[in-house]
Amino acid sequence: MAGNLSRACIGLGDYQQALKHGQHGLALRRQCGDRPGEALALHHLARAWQGLGDHPRAIDLCQKALAIGRTNPTLPLASVGEPLETLAECLHHTGHTSDAIPLWREAADTFHQYGEPHRAAQVRDLLRALADSREISVDPHDGDE
Repeated sequence: MAGNLSRACIGLGDYQQALKHGQHGLALRRQCGDRPGEALALHHLARAWQGLGDHPRAIDLCQKALAIGRTNPTLPLASVGEPLETLAECLHHTGHTSDAIPLWREAADTFHQYGEPHRAAQVRDLLRALADSREISVDPHDGDE
């Protein structure tokens, strides 16, 4: 439940409340050994910190979520695809766009593979927009089906 509250607060822009609920949810998931749930909670915390502008902290939390999500892929969209997308966004906002590009591509591939082609298209559209603005010099079409 705390994870759902955290996600809801993020959607409402109430990042402080999202942190409160996210930390509680993380503690509960760790207490009962729910590793996939722990990845989700870490990602929710990352999104809250991202919303507060603390991209380095969000990057660290996304990397931790991905480390768990990649070894426990029971929820590939939530524990891999979404943290990849958030990590890429944070890297981009901290001036590391070249590091973000392969993560966005992997996120798009994950979304497509697990039944969310519209989300994959959104990520690929972002890559095209970055290429059009000359922020990236690589082919944004890599990975298109």
